[in-house]
Amino acid sequence: MSSNPPASPRAGVVWLGPDEPALRLLLTDVLGEVGLDLELGGRSRGTVVLALVYVESMAACEALEADLLGIDVPVLALLPVMEDRLCRRACERGAAACYALGTPLDNLRSIVRSLRAA
Repeated sequence: MSSNPPASPRAGVVWLGPDEPALRLLLTDVLGEVGLDLELGGRSRGTVVLALVYVESMAACEALEADLLGIDVPVLALLPVMEDRLCRRACERGAAACYALGTPLDNLRSIVRSLRAA
């Protein structure tokens, strides 16, 4: 009888945002294409390599620094629309990059790959 070691969990991305099924499915698909698992609410089975934070308003940006305390991985801010001011504020508060929903998913894949390599 052969004893195969258990498969190690894939690297994960922590999702700190709303638990909306459609958004969760989209993120799960895109991240899966680049070899990452989406982990909800900070629970991780593997090595966390990136955090995704939903930033829908300037008020959410103001709370971002507190949300990111203790997170020692790059942070990608997901925006509902591309708004330069909101993206700039998210980056000032600790996000490494921003991605706006509704823009090409190839942009998201590219950002995730570059942040993962950082």
